[in-house]
Amino acid sequence: MNEGIPKTESKKVKTDHVPERSLEISGEMIEKVLMSPEFIKTLQKTISMVMKHHREIGFSIIKEKKTNLFHYSKPLGGITENVTMIDVGITEIGDKLKRKKLEHEDWFIFGTFHFHGYEYKVKEKKVIIPSGSDMDNLFSNRQIYNFPSIQMIAGLLSEKDIEVLIYQESGNAYNMLKKSFVQEELNDVLQELFESNATQDEVIQELQKFGFKAGMVIFENGQLTKESIKFVRSLGVNPKVGL
Repeated sequence: MNEGIPKTESKKVKTDHVPERSLEISGEMIEKVLMSPEFIKTLQKTISMVMKHHREIGFSIIKEKKTNLFHYSKPLGGITENVTMIDVGITEIGDKLKRKKLEHEDWFIFGTFHFHGYEYKVKEKKVIIPSGSDMDNLFSNRQIYNFPSIQMIAGLLSEKDIEVLIYQESGNAYNMLKKSFVQEELNDVLQELFESNATQDEVIQELQKFGFKAGMVIFENGQLTKESIKFVRSLGVNPKVGL
């Protein structure tokens, strides 16, 4: 039974120093974040909440531009079981950073993570497909924060293991998806995939056609598998060569 939307608070984790206002995010940095104690702790709490409440739960990761400080929101549900309030977590972290004299241009959404409502039951493995709302949030945040955040949508494989669809815009995707008719086309394609019982490979292929880097990773007992690490290392942003 859903006990309502949990209150949010941010947590911060410091890694190595990076150049001031650098937006260069390597695959190795993404790997480091996804294997960090704070990410694993937040992930395990999210899994526990999903198992308990049988609904969508998610959290956001914010990065400061001048440092390698990462801020995590608490896992959040929403008003109904098939939505999350990740944007509330982002807003609350933003408010906290503002008290530190950091404005919107001083930080960005590094990534978001959530379970889909129809994915939450163990042993009922289903294909993970981004919803129209998932894509709308991606487009909106991309315009506001000017960074192709890492999107992660999860499904349970067991009480400890999960599979995650990870996708991130490439430079080609951003230039193309700025056009509203392309956004609408992508949403139509994803809806057709959902209605046609498409395979996970077909979903990934369609995302790649629209210029996304996309793939599946596995967390076993909170840890990325070796094969998953290979894919994660292929992600990232280098401003010197474009997004």
